[in-house]
Amino acid sequence: MATSSITHNFVITGKEHIEAFANAIEKSVENISPTQNQIKYTEIKTVDELKKLLAKRKNS
Repeated sequence: MATSSITHNFVITGKEHIEAFANAIEKSVENISPTQNQIKYTEIKTVDELKKLLAKRKNS
């Protein structure tokens, strides 16, 4: 299973290894671009807008 590798327990020992791991985590957070977390969406506010959206789905 693909997710088994991220749920596996691991142990980090030694001050140098712990600091290296913490630094890697901090660096990975800094490298996230703002566009990676953006999702394009359309807000549906009325019943008519919902009907239009569902009509597009039906015609596809």
